[in-house]
Amino acid sequence: MAHQLLFMPSAITATLARQGKRLGVPIIMALSASAILPAQAATLIYSTDYLDYSLPEAVSTVCLEKNNCPEVNIQYLASNHAWMNTIVNDLVNEIATDGRDMSAPAIERGKSKSKNAAAVKISLDEFTQSQLDDLPADSMLHYSIDVQPDYLGHVGELELFEVSSYLYLGGAHGMPYVEYVLLDSNNKRRLTLDNLLIASAKPKFEALAYDAYKNWVKDFTNDVAEYEKNWPFSMTDNVSLNDQGVVLKYQSYAIAPYASGQPELVIPYNKLAGILRPQYLSAHR
Repeated sequence: MAHQLLFMPSAITATLARQGKRLGVPIIMALSASAILPAQAATLIYSTDYLDYSLPEAVSTVCLEKNNCPEVNIQYLASNHAWMNTIVNDLVNEIATDGRDMSAPAIERGKSKSKNAAAVKISLDEFTQSQLDDLPADSMLHYSIDVQPDYLGHVGELELFEVSSYLYLGGAHGMPYVEYVLLDSNNKRRLTLDNLLIASAKPKFEALAYDAYKNWVKDFTNDVAEYEKNWPFSMTDNVSLNDQGVVLKYQSYAIAPYASGQPELVIPYNKLAGILRPQYLSAHR
């Protein structure tokens, strides 16, 4: 079957792919979502491609009869900048194969080796086979994994992306995950929280993050101390920038129950003088 090229938002192409999988088609077609972005990002053409993946025959033979085939939806960045694609897609592959441990420092997470196409296929084959191995023979549940990059915009010379995933292994719900990716267009590298901050000012930033956490908690309870007993504050280096300030994104269960989603704390730019490096503090203006 020929691949299709669709110029539409990635959310729509993702929906089409998932619908195709639910009809029992064990192949993810290579769709593409493309957009030319404005202002400083005028030379960035954002596009995503789906991984062309076929279920192992041993899996498809069984699941097609039961109409509960595992769903595999992996998207890759396919922009006009190869270095951006490499950084983002290495993360896509890592999440698709091994998951992520956000409790580890960014420098430790960055040491993992990039996965090639063969390693990704082996991991996905093992994932889909695990549905047959783990679930009872009469179960109609099906496993699923979704991983996709999204473009968030730019601040100055920074291009902002996120890679999100959703893993379902049966049960009441699956597990979502989001990791921000800040790319420095001048130096063609990924930035961490430490790159954004004046080194000596990190304790001040952490204090502001704790204040933001307490204000967030007050949105649904006045008893912050009681809330902290069950869901204490913790620092994260999963950060990005937006038009308001520095955004800290937390994974499910990090500082709140699952029902609260993935909390975001925002530290406004007007509180970050002497904390955020000047080039990032002025870039949003």
